[in-house]
Amino acid sequence: MPRLRRGDDLGPGFLEAAVGVKREDPEQVVAYTREALHLAREFSSGYVAHRLQALRSEFGPLARERRIADLDAEIKALSVM
Repeated sequence: MPRLRRGDDLGPGFLEAAVGVKREDPEQVVAYTREALHLAREFSSGYVAHRLQALRSEFGPLARERRIADLDAEIKALSVM
């Protein structure tokens, strides 16, 4: 199975998730972070997991919302795998 590495295209999803965090738009964050989680799992990508950890650290006030808290837990579990 191919692996994603630094420099590989993460697709528009990851960028859109980051934009959603900056805009404090939970709908955008949830939709696009789920795409990135799928990529990380499908390709067993430590690089994507690392990028998700960085995104997770920027959730800020959004982390109080249940869906974002669930994503936070999924990202945290991903890094343990």
